[in-house]
Amino acid sequence: EAADLANRIAETYRAHRLAQNVEVSEDYLLALREEWENQAAKVHEAQTNVDRLREELGITESEAEAANGAPKPTLSLEEVRQLQTQLITLKASEVSQETALQKLTNLPPAKLRGAIQIMLDQPDAELPSLMSQLDLAEEALVKISMEHTPDHPNYIMAKKIVDQWNRKIDARVEGILLGLQAKLDRTRATSGEISQQLVSARSNDLVRVERCRHYYAEKQKLQDLLDFKRIIGMKIAAQKS
Repeated sequence: EAADLANRIAETYRAHRLAQNVEVSEDYLLALREEWENQAAKVHEAQTNVDRLREELGITESEAEAANGAPKPTLSLEEVRQLQTQLITLKASEVSQETALQKLTNLPPAKLRGAIQIMLDQPDAELPSLMSQLDLAEEALVKISMEHTPDHPNYIMAKKIVDQWNRKIDARVEGILLGLQAKLDRTRATSGEISQQLVSARSNDLVRVERCRHYYAEKQKLQDLLDFKRIIGMKIAAQKS
């Protein structure tokens, strides 16, 4: 009888403990479900906030999905490298063109005529022809000067022809110098445009990063809530099993 009594007591105790465990498990499961619902409400609120910020800031889908949590830059890395390479080349050309033009403008007219062809990337096609015509006219003037005085009509005409060719050559040289100056101006303008493009892209990116900072912070907050909600869901599933 004592043994039977002890067995019944033990069974009663086990049944009591089991009932207590079941009650605790149900309370725990209920608490988990309440927390899951609470997290679901927070996730919904956070998602609504993120969607609103994305629309207000005009964030594209690719920017929203960016892994580094930053808006897409105005220029890609490859585009920046290409522009920087172009800028370096243009700056070198600008210095070279400016130096050559300055040297030419400092030369006296007689030396300028010969030096300008050397300084050009492509020698002028018309200037050599004008110089040849001048040489012929000067030769003719020398011959006439041996036979006539400077007041003779033939000498005056020959001198006039020499002067005409000199004026044509001077005009051509001046035109070439103007062309070199225009080329330098174009190089400077292009260089300035690329520099401004790089500066503007950098400035725009900094402004956009600052404007979008709040969005990415809220997006990270949403992700944290989703992760916590998922963990609670896993615990609920484990508790049911």
